[in-house]
Amino acid sequence: IINQSAHNVYMYAFICGGIISLFLVILISLRCIWTSVSVLYNYYFQNKKIDELDLISILFIFVFLLRSVLEPSYGVYSIDFLFFIICFLIIESNYKLKKIIK
Repeated sequence: IINQSAHNVYMYAFICGGIISLFLVILISLRCIWTSVSVLYNYYFQNKKIDELDLISILFIFVFLLRSVLEPSYGVYSIDFLFFIICFLIIESNYKLKKIIK
């Protein structure tokens, strides 16, 4: 459409899939932020134990989300997307597990 590459993942999602694709990418990003902040909140303010794998996954999630503002990192490149999904699944599964144990 614009004869140039998209400069962030949100623009890329909108150009390739329309408003529905943009909405889904925003929902995924918000869910990642919510889960990561919840895990960090439990760790810092409620003194719950956190795994090193969770911290590394949260770091990668924040790096990918910040990178997605400047380039379509996890939206285009398959290795970035693979790492993003793995980190998201680690955080999400541990979040749900610790929420049930509570």
